[in-house]
Amino acid sequence: MTDQIASITLRADVSDLKTASNELDKLSRAAAGAVDKADDLNSVFRAGAESAKQGSEGLKEQQNALKGLLENIDPVTKALNRPDEQQESLRKFQAKGFSDTETFQAYNKIRTTPVSS
Repeated sequence: MTDQIASITLRADVSDLKTASNELDKLSRAAAGAVDKADDLNSVFRAGAESAKQGSEGLKEQQNALKGLLENIDPVTKALNRPDEQQESLRKFQAKGFSDTETFQAYNKIRTTPVSS
């Protein structure tokens, strides 16, 4: 009788282990599927980011082309834009540490000082 009880208990434990193993296999397959879907989604995001970057670069090219055209049509526009471009270049050099704040402010004052006629 004791052998029968032990055998029944052992069979029940083995059955529970098989069920748990099957559930773990299902979970593993679901996790692998989730990883694949996450990879697919990541690929879509990368493609979208690249597309946005290309669109932004294309827009910037068109803006520069229009600016160049307008400057060629009206040389005064080109002359008026030049100090702004120089100030922006000076600001970039100052941001990189090539120019100290005092020098930047001194040249910035020159640019903003009105010219007497």
